[in-house]
Amino acid sequence: MISITRYRLYVFLIIVAVLAPFYIALLRFQDELSNDLKEVKTDFYKAEIEQKRRKRLIDKTCQFLKINQSIEDIPPSYLDHFIVDDTHKLIYCFVPKVACTNWKRILLSLRNSEAKDPLSIAGNETHQANAFKTLNQFTPEEIKTKLRDYWKFAFARHPYERILSAYRNKFEDSYVDYFRKRFGTEIVKKFRNKPSKESLEKGHDVKFAEFINYIASLKVSDWKKQFNEHWRPVFDLCFPCHVDYDFIGKYETLEADANYILEKTGIAKYVKFPERVQSYKKQPTKDVMQTYYRNLSTDLHRKLFEIYKEDFTLFEYELMYL
Repeated sequence: MISITRYRLYVFLIIVAVLAPFYIALLRFQDELSNDLKEVKTDFYKAEIEQKRRKRLIDKTCQFLKINQSIEDIPPSYLDHFIVDDTHKLIYCFVPKVACTNWKRILLSLRNSEAKDPLSIAGNETHQANAFKTLNQFTPEEIKTKLRDYWKFAFARHPYERILSAYRNKFEDSYVDYFRKRFGTEIVKKFRNKPSKESLEKGHDVKFAEFINYIASLKVSDWKKQFNEHWRPVFDLCFPCHVDYDFIGKYETLEADANYILEKTGIAKYVKFPERVQSYKKQPTKDVMQTYYRNLSTDLHRKLFEIYKEDFTLFEYELMYL
């Protein structure tokens, strides 16, 4: 007959034999989780350091350009691209063709008690006139308070890439006729020799070089009146020399920057930033840059740089001769 002590030993050994693999797996999981957390902390730290560097460069550049001014110097009507989220105390300055649709999806999804998948929100829903409160709708005192107390962020993109993205989306593969009718007909009339009657009426076949010539012809004395928001410089949409942003992101580091923002602001527990492959089906604009820009003249490149020189300088972009 087995003694109670020996019986307990047998039971203990059986338990150890059964649970040992689970225990070892648990230890491995904890070790992997610890490494993942270390990596997250390291990435977070890197993002913090990079952000300080970006902001320091912007501050120095603004000082060099002698445009380091107060937001009070900007007419309130010019602050219509600053989306205000009072619930989460966020201000997002949206720039068309810099992932603004997905950021707007994020902000709209946060309005529900249980945030829904941002991609379930149609793109055109995010661009409705009354979809968001914007800073220009508040009093000067409220504007000042919100800019002081809320967490502010914006994103930039290489000017050439952003311009090309606008052309591809609004003229080349547009699913609506507004831009072709509003701008395309004007561009064809002004920059094409012997245009056809159909082109003058529809503006449906604007060439890229014609579009660039049109942008180069615009006067920069009043950006808001002269430039459509899709090709108006980030410098004049989000005023980085006037607003002390908490974060300046870049399209080139969109995923990492977006993850940082969601974690930093505490909304990562509600939503996830959509991956590009989920929300964009076309070939990335950066992959076709040479095809469109290689035949532009040096003079046109120079004119474009003059228009977007603040964006090139503030956000560290190089002039491309393709």
